[in-house]
Amino acid sequence: MKKFRYSLEKYSGPGSRHACPNCGAKGKFSRYVDNYTGEHLHEEVGRCNRENTCRYHFKPKDYFRTTGTRPPKVAAPDKNMQPPKPPSYIKPSMMAKSMRPYRKNNLAIFLADRFGEQKAWELLKRYNVGTSRHWPGATVFWQVDPEGRVRTGKVMLYDAQTGKRVKEPFNHMHWAHRLLGKSNFHLRQCLFGEHLLNLEPGKPVAVVESEKSALIASAFYPEFVWLACGGASHLSPERCLALKGREIILVPDTDKFHEWAEKARKLEESLSTKVRISKCLESIATGKEREKGWDIADYLLNGTSNLII
Repeated sequence: MKKFRYSLEKYSGPGSRHACPNCGAKGKFSRYVDNYTGEHLHEEVGRCNRENTCRYHFKPKDYFRTTGTRPPKVAAPDKNMQPPKPPSYIKPSMMAKSMRPYRKNNLAIFLADRFGEQKAWELLKRYNVGTSRHWPGATVFWQVDPEGRVRTGKVMLYDAQTGKRVKEPFNHMHWAHRLLGKSNFHLRQCLFGEHLLNLEPGKPVAVVESEKSALIASAFYPEFVWLACGGASHLSPERCLALKGREIILVPDTDKFHEWAEKARKLEESLSTKVRISKCLESIATGKEREKGWDIADYLLNGTSNLII
């Protein structure tokens, strides 16, 4: 039997049904899913279940014809393979509970020292950053997709005075879904800050590697939506599907420019979307800064605030 590229998402609970973009009815809209990647198509591509009143049905072929785009180039799965599992989610209440004790959060303390407490708290709440008890002073960078669903949270420990990650005597990094003891949890990460895309649809998107860098850069350059991939190797077409159709600027660390230039080419090809790589750091980095892998946050915190992104 032929495997269709796109199909309506199967019901797996209230989180698999959405508000209809036509009639506005909540919990009645089924979105189309890419069976090759498991990711949703655009939020308006789907069918309203109110067949007798609304009758809204925007099919994938109509979406691609209307936008003049094509499906991203992804290898078809082997016919003997099981279809990709839908991502698991964490209850939003768990995230909300962590977003209160900022005075016990080392990164929050560092940001408050640099920006003032009010501004720091605003940045942290805007990006859904929480506090973890796993290590005293630890930070949780929650990953929330454009539909407001919590994919997971990355738990990290920072030094309150320097703002640097604590890597001794070991690298302090863990995952919230594991700490919560979630069994059979199917992790499918999204970009950190991805929930902001629907809130600011007209802004260009700037992507950096570090979650901390996205926070800090957003304070200096609010004309962009700053997102983080969480690691140089994580900047992939699959992770960036939500950016399709947006103006995208990549801002690599000083030791990752050439690697990300190649990734920009692959993203353009896969997403059929223009991707620009910023040379703002490449043009000013010294040899020592390249060796240390300075990122945009390092420059901003050290007084370089006139960068042309």
